[in-house]
Amino acid sequence: MLNVLMDLAEADAGSMRLDREEIALRELTDEVTELYALVAEERGIQFRNEVPAWCTVTADRLKLRRCVANLVDNALKYSPDGSTVTLSGASADGTVTLSVKDKGTGIAGEDLPRIWERLYRAEQSRTTPGLGLGLSLVRAIIEAHGGAVDVQSEPGRGSTFTLRLPEVEQKTGRQPD
Repeated sequence: MLNVLMDLAEADAGSMRLDREEIALRELTDEVTELYALVAEERGIQFRNEVPAWCTVTADRLKLRRCVANLVDNALKYSPDGSTVTLSGASADGTVTLSVKDKGTGIAGEDLPRIWERLYRAEQSRTTPGLGLGLSLVRAIIEAHGGAVDVQSEPGRGSTFTLRLPEVEQKTGRQPD
């Protein structure tokens, strides 16, 4: 908890240290799906990683993996046994998106603006273990990378959290005009 609070304080101050490297998102999401595969299997949750191999970003690998792991952990935590959690990705107009979609409890409209606040827990999540720091940390890390995060959710139908990050410029070998 202390480490998360320290990371949030650094992000607020604009001094979050990022060890950037080029990352293939499929490789990173494979690491996260491997980490959570047993949890999904024990609950009969179908866990799909549909992130294309060609989606790449320049980011801090550990921090980005922490974001994806937090979203996957939440998706599994709030999804019913036998449902599906899907990771997907795309690239367009210089932006790479990475989405985590579940068919879980969803988030009430009045709670959506507050889920990013530190220590906030919506009423339906209070019976599940957690501190209410994960989503605020996800947002802080993604914004430190020059990206954004958003959510679409409907109570009883699930949620989709989407990370948006700048795409790595492709090297074509072509000389400028």
